[in-house]
Amino acid sequence: KKSAKNCKRSRPEWDRSDNVEAGADEQICLQKPHTLRLLKLIEEGTLEHARIAASQLASLDASPIVLWDLLGRLQAFLCSPQWSTRLHASLAIQGVAQHIPPSDQRDFL
Repeated sequence: KKSAKNCKRSRPEWDRSDNVEAGADEQICLQKPHTLRLLKLIEEGTLEHARIAASQLASLDASPIVLWDLLGRLQAFLCSPQWSTRLHASLAIQGVAQHIPPSDQRDFL
């Protein structure tokens, strides 16, 4: 028989952080599955679906940590060979950046 300790389920893909350093004080930045699907639509969806996904991401109101993580993920799309991906990523970045608190914006610049 397998013990309960050996029957661990793996975490879903959306629950994994790509760049988490060890530290007790750090918050783990997680994107919700819906947000990850919107990112995938920007990258691989039709023009209409990518436009809708970009507008939904632009209207996303979340914590500053989540918004910074989202900006980092969108920034990767700016190097895409597809023009529509770059266009919709830039529209989403524009909208997400407007939700970042002014104090973070000053510190960033």
